[in-house]
Amino acid sequence: MLQHEIIPEKLSGLDLTEGLNRVAGDSELYKKILLSFYLDNKKKPLQIQQALLANDFTTARHLAHSVKGVSGNISAKRLFTAASNLELQLNQESRQNLPELLDQFTAAMDEVINSLAFLDRINSLEVNSSPDDSPINWDSVARNIQELATLLDDFDMDAELSFRSLNNQLSQHQYQQTMHKLDNAMTNLEFDIATEILLDLADTLKIKLH
Repeated sequence: MLQHEIIPEKLSGLDLTEGLNRVAGDSELYKKILLSFYLDNKKKPLQIQQALLANDFTTARHLAHSVKGVSGNISAKRLFTAASNLELQLNQESRQNLPELLDQFTAAMDEVINSLAFLDRINSLEVNSSPDDSPINWDSVARNIQELATLLDDFDMDAELSFRSLNNQLSQHQYQQTMHKLDNAMTNLEFDIATEILLDLADTLKIKLH
C-alpha cells in the first residue's frame, strides 16, 4: 500500500505516483478525490449514450468534457485520452467513428471505475471497523461548525483543515452520511452546496452560527 496503507500500490487505469504529486503527496486528499470521482462519474458512459439517442450533442459533449477534466486531475491517462477524443468528435456533431470512440471511452471508464470500486470497498471496511461509541465533544463540534461556516463563506481553502477536524468527531456516528455529502461537496470545491449541508447540520444539532 502507498502512504501508510491509505491507497493500494497499484490501481489499474491510474498513475498513482503522478496523482499523488498533483496533491503534494497528500494521500488522504487524493483518496477523497478518487472516491468522489467514483461516485460522480460511474454512470457517465450511459448518460452520454442516452444523450446521443436523444440527438442531444450538447449534453453529450458537456459530459465528455467534464470527464476529460476530472480524469486529468486524478491522472487517469487512458480515460483522459479517450474522453478528449470523444469530445473532439462530439464538437463536430458528427456520428462518424462515434461507436468506436464510445467503446474506447466506456472501456477506459470501466477500468478506472472497477479500480475505484475496490478502493471504495477498502474504505468502507476501514470506516465500519472503527469504533462508533466514542463520546462527542459538543463544544468542540460547535466551534468547528462555526469556523467552517465562516471559511466556506469566504471561499477559504483552509476550510479543508477545519472540515477534517469536524469529520474526525462526527463521521463514525449517525452523522456519517451528512459528513460524506459535505466531504464530496468540498472535494469538488462546491462551497455553496457545502454551506447548505453545513447549515442543515447546524440546525439539526441546534448550533447557532451567528
